[in-house]
Amino acid sequence: MAQGLHQIGSDLFSWQVIYLLVLSPQLLQYVELPGYYLFIFMLAILICIQLHPPRKITISNSFVKMIIVYSAFILYSSVSLLWAPSVGHSSIILLDMTTICLLLIAAPGLLIESNAEFHKLMRIIIYASFLVGIVIIFGFISDNYRRPFQIVGAASHIGPGRIIGIGIPIAGFYVSYANRAYQRLSSLVVLLFLMLAIGISESRGPLVASITSLAFILFIYPLINCEDTNTVKYAASLIISLIISGYLLAINSLPTLDRVLQVFRGTADSSFQQRVEFYNIAGQMWMESPLIGHGLGSFHAEVGVYPHNFIFEIASGLGLIGLSLFTAILYIVVKQILSTDNSQISALLFGLLIYAIINASISHDLPGQRHLFFVLGLSTCLFVVSDSKN
Repeated sequence: MAQGLHQIGSDLFSWQVIYLLVLSPQLLQYVELPGYYLFIFMLAILICIQLHPPRKITISNSFVKMIIVYSAFILYSSVSLLWAPSVGHSSIILLDMTTICLLLIAAPGLLIESNAEFHKLMRIIIYASFLVGIVIIFGFISDNYRRPFQIVGAASHIGPGRIIGIGIPIAGFYVSYANRAYQRLSSLVVLLFLMLAIGISESRGPLVASITSLAFILFIYPLINCEDTNTVKYAASLIISLIISGYLLAINSLPTLDRVLQVFRGTADSSFQQRVEFYNIAGQMWMESPLIGHGLGSFHAEVGVYPHNFIFEIASGLGLIGLSLFTAILYIVVKQILSTDNSQISALLFGLLIYAIINASISHDLPGQRHLFFVLGLSTCLFVVSDSKN
């Protein structure tokens, strides 16, 4: 117990905590622009402090390639402002992508140099998910489960839901791969708690994304790689999944589950119907200018909102050129994950990538896809390759 508390204390007083400040776009939603970018500048300074005194930094080839391709993506986005319908709004999007999104991509490759630092960051994310889950559940019991997040400008269910959701595949990973029995048991307790919290949060996207990524980590990836075929492990994983599924299906009053089931019943709410309409509009815009698009942020200028899908947003605004550049980034990341012999880390990174892509496909605008940019940077850390070879 004392050792566990000491570990939690050392985790929370480490530099990795700064990631929690930027993983949800709504944490700074109501901050005026000068203060918003001042905050980003301060985070960049903190990262520079971590690199001081000067030390030898070995950067992976995949990290360099990704930064180069992302820079080309930013450059083309800048050029697209020449034909964008709303230069002012498009400039703000571009500024976000060249500051906080680039920060999320670059920081892991520069700062995480060991397996221990990686797992510390994963634990910190679980702490954040657990804390938000406590607030959600307590508020739900008192019929006031959104108000606590208004103090950080995240009254919407999407922000808290995403923070809870990203902790689910991580907790599931430790249920299956933790070294000690008490770590697996505590991870299972946290996993069940987070599943209950996300079932209350009304966040359909994070719920679907977290369950999909959890299934991938526990079942699909081990089967593909023909590894971890221990009967006990698979039986335990199956029992865990059945408990989670049965628990959710048995409680019809969970708001998130009810919103998901509405889609299959044909009684989906206006939010789902609007997203389908947005996808159709974005597809039509892309067909009108398939190669170069209508300019960064053009969908928002035409419709007044973002299309809630990063692929449609890139395609309608930047055309096939922008879509190809972003696809190249994803290809570099997937190739890097596959290049490691550490199957456990690969399983977790693939799971997190699946989680981020699903979320990015159904909500928020491109700069708001913080988890996606974070996972892209995390997946190109050198230690993923070096630790597996040592």
